[in-house]
Parts: sequence; structure tokens; C-alpha cells
Amino acid sequence: MTNLYEMLDASQVIHKEKPLDTRLIIEFQKKLQKAGYPALPPAFLSFLKVYDGVLMTDSAVLGIEPSKSELNLFEFNILHNRPGKRLILGYDEFCYLTYDAIENMYFLTDRDFGDDLDEFEGVETALSSIIHDD
Repeated sequence: MTNLYEMLDASQVIHKEKPLDTRLIIEFQKKLQKAGYPALPPAFLSFLKVYDGVLMTDSAVLGIEPSKSELNLFEFNILHNRPGKRLILGYDEFCYLTYDAIENMYFLTDRDFGDDLDEFEGVETALSSIIHDD
């Protein structure tokens, strides 16, 4: 994920959260599962250990305990996603970035209709699809 981190480090137009306190991971995973959502994938947790959320003009990557409430992954999923096999990890103006725990894949999902528009095996490619340095 070096290229993604370099782009984020160089960007002046975004809010980058501090690294995730790793002591929060186990409790957060339990909270997700208790609410009926899948656990966060390890590769996404690696990203959160560097930035516990990222906010840009028209996109965001959600976090576990961000300072900005609009980046709270749990609350965002409660508001915009029913419990099940998928979890919303971020968004842009048109799509949600979702993770499917059964398929172990990331998807760009249309916000209005719920159709999958693209799929990704790796978290860096998935995150890069919604984080734009425009």
C-alpha cells in the first residue's frame, strides 16, 4: 500500500485521522458481529493502523474511532447498511466501497440501486477506487 500512503501523505485537500489504537480492534470486531455485520478484514485493519479514517471533498474511508463523527464506520453502517454479509468501508459521491466477508472481496456498490459496479481482490486497489487526489 506504499503508493496509496504516499499519495495520502502528499495530499493537502483531505483530513487524515491519526493511527488506530490497536487495543480497540477486538472490541470493535465484537461490536460489529453482535450487530450482525462481518468482521473487518485484516488488510483493511492494516490501513486503519496508519489512518483511522480519511475524508476528502467527495469521498471517505471510514474508521473505528475517528475524531470526525462522519467517519465512524459502525454508525455509518447502522444508518446506511442492513446487517448481513457486507460491510461499508468507505464511499464516494456515487458508490459505497463494501467488503463481502463470504467472498473475501471488495466491491464498488451503487449507492442508489445497490448494484455492484466493480470488484477488487486487494484492499489497496479497492481504496484507491474511492480516494482520489483531484
